Amino acid sequence: MKASLDTNVIIHLYRSDAQQILFDRFDEGIVVSSFIYNLELQRHGQSILKSFQMDVDKKKIKIIDNAFLNKLGMLSSFNEFVKTERILYSPKDLGEVYATALARVLGVFSVVTDDVKPGGPYYTLMRMPESDVIPFSFCDIIFLNFLDSKISARDVIKLFCLITSNASMHWNIETQLKNFIRRFWTNPYTSREKGWMSSFCRIHRIKIKSKMNELYSNIRSSHL
Repeated sequence: MKASLDTNVIIHLYRSDAQQILFDRFDEGIVVSSFIYNLELQRHGQSILKSFQMDVDKKKIKIIDNAFLNKLGMLSSFNEFVKTERILYSPKDLGEVYATALARVLGVFSVVTDDVKPGGPYYTLMRMPESDVIPFSFCDIIFLNFLDSKISARDVIKLFCLITSNASMHWNIETQLKNFIRRFWTNPYTSREKGWMSSFCRIHRIKIKSKMNELYSNIRSSHL
C-alpha cells in the first residue's frame, strides 16, 4: 500500500521514534506534500525535523512539490483538489487538506492522520462511499500491523502508550479498538471499507476472532 501523511501523525510518530510502523505498513511508498514539509513541519515539528529528514534522504519518504506535479501534468488537478478540500474542512485543517489532495491526484490508497474529530478529513472520508481514499490513524496502523503479525499484542500496547503519552493524547486503547472493529466489521460506514478489510484478512490468512481475543486479553491484563 501507499500513503500520504498529514502533519500531526508525522510529529506524533517521530516524537516517539515509532515511525517504523509506517514503513512496515506502506511498503509501496510514502509521500508528503511540500506544503507540509516546508511550512507545517517548520512551524510545528522542529523537534523531529532531523529524524524526518534522514528518512527523506534515505528515500523512505518522497516529498512531492509543485514542480514534480507540473512535470506529470497534474498540478492543475492538484490545485483543484486543494480548493475542493478547503471548502469541506476547517481552515485549521490545512495539513489534512494537502495530504488528501495529494492522495487523490496521485491515486494513493490512504491518508494517515491523527485528527479524528467529527467533521474532519478522517471522519468525513470514512463516510464517503464514492471516495477512493481510505483514512487511517496511527491506532488503525498498529492494529493492522498486529493483525498480519508485523508486531505482537504487547507491541500494540507499548506503542499506543508511548505515542499517546508523548503527544498528550487522552485516548483509551480499548475504545480505539472497539471503534476499529465497528468501522470494519460490525457497523461499517461503507461497503468499500468492509470489502477492503475482508480482502486484507483473506490475503494474510487472518483468523480475526482469535487475533482480537488475543489483543483484548493482553489489553485487559495490562490494566489500561
